[in-house]
Amino acid sequence: IGDIIEQRANARVYAQMVSEYNDKTQAMLRDGFEQRRDAEHRFTDVLMDAIRSEYEEIVTGMRAEDRRKLHFDRLENHRKLESCRVAVRLDLAATLVQQRAQMERVRKEEVAAVEGRMSELRLATDKQLSASLLRVS
Repeated sequence: IGDIIEQRANARVYAQMVSEYNDKTQAMLRDGFEQRRDAEHRFTDVLMDAIRSEYEEIVTGMRAEDRRKLHFDRLENHRKLESCRVAVRLDLAATLVQQRAQMERVRKEEVAAVEGRMSELRLATDKQLSASLLRVS
């Protein structure tokens, strides 16, 4: 009976280990996603500030008759910038999806390993219980 109680305690310990690993993995994923998103926002903001300042320098140096062409160029640059933003965000999203899939794969491997150990422990417990029952009989 002591062995059975000890084995059940071991099973609880393994279950707690799996739960802790899952919590840590989820926290790590959330932190990674937030850091990646924050870095992307900072990069985009710095890029936008640089583009705006460069653009303003060009605008102030141009002559009045070129302003109509400038308006068209501004719209075109804005469309290109939006395309770049979308591309950066799509790239970031793809990277995050890959990271998530990788973390999920690692989590599944760890869960399978723990389940294997628990199955081995269960088989050992069943054998000991059978042996104990045979001795009692």
